[in-house]
Amino acid sequence: MNRTHLMPHTRQLLFALLTLVLFSCEKDDICVDGDSAILVIEFRDATEKESLKPVSGLSVLLNDTPYQGIENQSVSKLELALSATQKNYIFHFVQGESALSDQLEMRVTPTITYVSRACGYVLEFEGLSIQPLDTLDWISSTEVLTETVTATNEPHLVIYH
Repeated sequence: MNRTHLMPHTRQLLFALLTLVLFSCEKDDICVDGDSAILVIEFRDATEKESLKPVSGLSVLLNDTPYQGIENQSVSKLELALSATQKNYIFHFVQGESALSDQLEMRVTPTITYVSRACGYVLEFEGLSIQPLDTLDWISSTEVLTETVTATNEPHLVIYH
């Protein structure tokens, strides 16, 4: 056999191998749904419950330490990362203008779910509940919108003031 006769077969074989490699990737090799959950809290007006109402000079404390650096900020929405091992949190929400502090106890159950080979595992939380530990000073009420905290930009919890 001569070499020119083998050349077209070699090209076809290489093309077939390349096509096989390119199309053998699994659908989940690109991670789309792999974000761990972040607790989203909105601050709303107590009289107009659908209207966002920013809190001036808000500080959030956990164990007397600013939580995630939230100190003296004006916000109408918070995104808090929670721990995979902690179930109970006692947050101090301090309003800067009046220096009033309200304590809220939050409970969640962390769950770790396998998504795919590309995404790995995601952290979510179930059974979200919140209750005041004392008489509220500047917060009028709270409302849990969804008890399951997943990776979404939608609020899970509303604080009315």
